[in-house]
Amino acid sequence: MSGSAETTAVCFEMDFGGGGAAPTRTTEMAKEGVSDVALRRDERLFVTAGWDGRLRVYSCKKGACIAILKVCPRLAAVALWSTDILHFHKQN
Repeated sequence: MSGSAETTAVCFEMDFGGGGAAPTRTTEMAKEGVSDVALRRDERLFVTAGWDGRLRVYSCKKGACIAILKVCPRLAAVALWSTDILHFHKQN
């Protein structure tokens, strides 16, 4: 997964033997600016940490946003999964 300053998140298939990566899916997001992207271990959900201070949870299968969590008034810097629990770090 990769996020950016734009309104897209892109999934890649990695070729570790050949050292390359090929995009497999692009998900359009409502807001621009992604600080971090985290894929859940079962690969069913991914979360983005946004510049607007929100975490957005997406379905990998449909690419649809299924939850928006307002976590801080500014930038949400890092998001990660620990088992099935979502953690985040906000920038002060």
